[in-house]
Amino acid sequence: MGTTGTITGVSRFMREQSKPVTIVGLQPEEGSSIPGIRRWPAEYLPGIFNASLVDEVLDIHQRDAEKTPCANWQCGKGFSAA
Repeated sequence: MGTTGTITGVSRFMREQSKPVTIVGLQPEEGSSIPGIRRWPAEYLPGIFNASLVDEVLDIHQRDAEKTPCANWQCGKGFSAA
């Protein structure tokens, strides 16, 4: 989920618009390293993060983010989750 700013802001906006959405966060599986996103220990989550705005958090393995038919691993993590 990176710094969690995007997921928090987009979720808040969509809910304010009364859009029926499910917000899913992605984080590396234990032992995986995916540049640009991190697995935050609860005590280190950024202050901007609001867990009530995220419906589910999925763990993504590095190999799944890398093997998808996308331009790069950042696209791959989302494609893998879908």
